[in-house]
Amino acid sequence: MGIRTPDLLIANETLYQLSYTPQRSASKIPHRKACGKRETVALRQSLHGRLLPLRWGTCKNRVMTIQTLIVALLAALVVSPARAEVLMLSPSRDNTLFESSDGATSNGQGPFFYVGRTGSNDADRLRRGLIAFDLTTVPTDVVITDVTLTLYLSQARPSAIATPISLTALTRDWGEGASNAGSPGGMGAPAAVGDATWLANFFSSNLWATPGGDFAAEVSATTAVNLVETSYSWSGPALVDDVQRWLASPSENFGWIIRGDEVNPNSAKRFNSSENSLNPPVLTVTYTAVPEPAGVASFGLAALVLVIALTRRRRV
Repeated sequence: MGIRTPDLLIANETLYQLSYTPQRSASKIPHRKACGKRETVALRQSLHGRLLPLRWGTCKNRVMTIQTLIVALLAALVVSPARAEVLMLSPSRDNTLFESSDGATSNGQGPFFYVGRTGSNDADRLRRGLIAFDLTTVPTDVVITDVTLTLYLSQARPSAIATPISLTALTRDWGEGASNAGSPGGMGAPAAVGDATWLANFFSSNLWATPGGDFAAEVSATTAVNLVETSYSWSGPALVDDVQRWLASPSENFGWIIRGDEVNPNSAKRFNSSENSLNPPVLTVTYTAVPEPAGVASFGLAALVLVIALTRRRRV
């Protein structure tokens, strides 16, 4: 005996219960009286025995199965699968904070920025990098799924031990002026108007709340670096959170401060900046669009109409 699969038929304001047996021949089809005459409705089945939509009957009122109607309603809910989009962004600005008592050294237009601690030739002073990206090309109604910052390490003292380099979100705005220490540039250049320095976020009128920059307590990402002439990447959920937050509140987008080993002398590292024509920094942002709620609303309305129609038919 074949497996009987129930189905429903609406014909001429009447709701019928139909059934079919997959093993039966195509000539054995159900019949119902409708519209004052004997009417034939053909059932089709797939190779797997699943019911396919009924074709239209001969009645003036169209004949449709509930199954077909539900499929039509579900079609209103179908939304194209969210597709990941990828943007590769260049920095909107970058700079180096050079530790000093007067806070008058910077490197806004230089081809490199520096992190870590110098040696005795510079009194073992600190270097910190600053970097920010313009996110206006990222749509606002999206979900950020991945963020990766790629930096090129172009110079460092030889070491068998990899050095952790961290990214932390800045909490105060800062500037990139016209200063340029050139190459190698490790000692910096006289700060220009609008430059970020160790003491000033905008030289020389605005000061950091804390010398060396104002930034969050929690580190957003850390990567250990060692080999020179190598690209390194920073990623993780905290970077995703940073970018998602900045996308929602652009006025809070001050970028990241980049710090290296600030304990051991001679640990300073040099990275290529956005002004460098070779291997400049790149921020890769991956996102997906948020599905529109219109499909859900359409399906709900269509389902309500169906319920009302069936209720009226049952009362006839």
